[in-house]
Amino acid sequence: MITVKHLEDNKIIEFKNTLNNSIAIINLKLGGSLQKLQINGEQILADMHPVPYETCYHSAILFPFVNRIDNGKYIFNKKEFQFKINEPANQNALHGLVFNKEFIFENQNTTANSTSVTLSYTEKDKNPAFPYVYKITLIYTFSNTSVALEIKVDNIDSKSFPFTLGWHPYFYSKNLSKSTLKFNADKKVNHNNKMITKNLEATNINELKDLDSGNYDDCFSLRSSKVIFETPTYNFTLNSNLKENYLQIYTPENKNAIAIEPITGISDSFNNKVGLQLLKPNKSFSSIYTLSVDI
Repeated sequence: MITVKHLEDNKIIEFKNTLNNSIAIINLKLGGSLQKLQINGEQILADMHPVPYETCYHSAILFPFVNRIDNGKYIFNKKEFQFKINEPANQNALHGLVFNKEFIFENQNTTANSTSVTLSYTEKDKNPAFPYVYKITLIYTFSNTSVALEIKVDNIDSKSFPFTLGWHPYFYSKNLSKSTLKFNADKKVNHNNKMITKNLEATNINELKDLDSGNYDDCFSLRSSKVIFETPTYNFTLNSNLKENYLQIYTPENKNAIAIEPITGISDSFNNKVGLQLLKPNKSFSSIYTLSVDI
């Protein structure tokens, strides 16, 4: 039985399953992000403390763009726009606009096998860099050994807008040198020294080992959405419902953690158009990421 508590003036949602020692915590003030996940007593999501959320973007929802935009500038419909530079070291705009928005709780649904909550954020003020109104809905569904996250974007504006979408979780491993990441990639993104896409090159990479041997900050185009992470204490399989999938991998310094990010585009998609989509007025887009854990 999964129980749900609303804490800290209803800004924190806590899920507990005492039968299998599982816990999950969502922070509505931090973009509705999943900040803790433990299943069968095993830590799944990394604890990024003391690194601030605004620095590591732990489990952030990425919209309207993932990764970076070069100098924060892009052109759409022959007009230039300027996002705020929030990666000053590289003079880039980073990770979109909703990662620090406060989401609201809409409803909860419990069945015999799972419990879900629905959260939302509605943009009412048009950002000069992205002058549209939209609604983001998050549906987290927890079962005994899995988590599903549905991210739904509704265009409630009168104009179409460009977008990419993603999720930025960090996963814990007791020993990254004995962990393996498996996926089926057909292309790898080459970056410049600002981590902006230069080009994509063909590749047949299907796994990475010794994940603590270097600082990864790499992006791949996938043939399928299936990603497997094997650690000494647990394994998981990550899938999405999308046909076009990209994967960003990042290892922070001095942490038993790796960011495994399912995304719909790559760095600077607003300019290079790779993965960029257009959402028409009164239309919606939905991505569903399912994390199945085996312990």
